[in-house]
Amino acid sequence: MARFLGEKRGLLQAVLLALAGAAGLPAAAGAAPSQDKVFTIGNYPVEARAADAVTAKDRAIADGQQAAFRSLLKRLVPVTAYRRLDALRDTRAADLIEGFAVRSERNSSTEYIASYDFSFQPDGVRRVLDQAGIPYVDRQAEPAALVPVYRAPRHRGSRAGALFRGARF
Repeated sequence: MARFLGEKRGLLQAVLLALAGAAGLPAAAGAAPSQDKVFTIGNYPVEARAADAVTAKDRAIADGQQAAFRSLLKRLVPVTAYRRLDALRDTRAADLIEGFAVRSERNSSTEYIASYDFSFQPDGVRRVLDQAGIPYVDRQAEPAALVPVYRAPRHRGSRAGALFRGARF
């Protein structure tokens, strides 16, 4: 009986190790995160009102680009350097836009509400930050997988195994 339980434990550990290895496979196969994703602010809400729908849409897009640029800067710049971002207050986001895509939009004769994905030019944003002397990090962290592994106690009197088996995950 003890030998059977030992084999069962060994099989469980082998399965868990195989799962852990499979979880790391995409990273090992060279699937690096796209740098373009770092410079894209996705699903950003925009809203504006004006005398007509066209003016409202233009205003919403312009305001949204500027607000998305501020959001991008806060993503790239360490919190300790946030106050230095005031130096970029006059930077026109429209000059750094690579493109944008509509996720959803609604409008009336005087109001425009939408969600956009704003993509910024990586080299342009880096140049603006470098010229202002503001530190930044433009690399996305590699994905990580955590796999819990249970190792049964070696002596019989332990209740750790019973506690683990009774846990609800």
